[in-house]
Amino acid sequence: MMSTSAVTITTVLYNSAHTLPEYCSAITRTLPDGDTKVLVVDNASPDNSAEVVRTLLPNACVLYSERNIGFAGACNLSWPHVDSRYWLLLNPDARLTPGALSALTSWMDGHPRVAAVTPRLQTATGALHNVVRPHDTLWRPLVELLRLHKLMPRRLRTRWLLPGSDRMIEEFSGWIPGAAMMVRTAAVREVGTLDDSLFMYGEDREWCWRLVQAGWRVGVCTTATVYHAGGTSTTATWGDEMRIRLEVEGHLRVTCRLRGRTFTRAMAALTALSLKLTALQPKTPRQSAVSLSVRSQAYARSVFHLPNATSSRAARGPWSANGS
Repeated sequence: MMSTSAVTITTVLYNSAHTLPEYCSAITRTLPDGDTKVLVVDNASPDNSAEVVRTLLPNACVLYSERNIGFAGACNLSWPHVDSRYWLLLNPDARLTPGALSALTSWMDGHPRVAAVTPRLQTATGALHNVVRPHDTLWRPLVELLRLHKLMPRRLRTRWLLPGSDRMIEEFSGWIPGAAMMVRTAAVREVGTLDDSLFMYGEDREWCWRLVQAGWRVGVCTTATVYHAGGTSTTATWGDEMRIRLEVEGHLRVTCRLRGRTFTRAMAALTALSLKLTALQPKTPRQSAVSLSVRSQAYARSVFHLPNATSSRAARGPWSANGS
């Protein structure tokens, strides 16, 4: 029987100990008493992440995986313990701000067509992460490659290209990042949990696509803010360059599955050229140019060596709400 609690939070731990003091402090300060369950999954983390949580957040329920089963698999491990109206996936390097959780809950209550919502994601320096993200097309990277988007009025650019602005769009049919994603549990029971065959990156994109295909929408709650460093666990484990390559691989794996290999090769080629052109612009800061070049190279390499798109989960039959 469904409980009366509004939200269950799931956080996956892997090399996360250095981010957890701020995470746990924010949880303690912002959660309403008795209305939120916190589930923490130790994804065979090589550090002492679970012990840190047990010390700093003693009321959290800590679940253990004997091996690293990826972000999606670890989230799905906690799904049988979710008995609330909403399920919040919250990264360990994310910090809830006061009122963010209640704002997200109220927003979802007022938008019954929306299956998943993200808050504004903000860096420690105050910059906003891109959270309004479109599904892949060929014309979008082509327009950006030819710099035609610079000729568009900002209002139309936001509507057609969805460049990450969250000021004008509340509901849309694209995808949102899983760093602080609140999902309606009724929608999860309808379409299933995350695809655990996607080990790292791309699982949020694929989940949103599945939700939209089922008639739901995704959205942005502009009255809620979560601070998010971004990629700290992956960077700590493999380094920044490998993190970028893994992001690109995850993106293309999902695109292959949803749109086919021919489409994915064309999109990867156009994206690589567009990113390289942006990196070469005189106004692009040096650090950003280096990152863009690495990402461009990853897309270019994938034109000839696409990642395997096979879903082991899809081969097991229909989507299951309990992740099995």
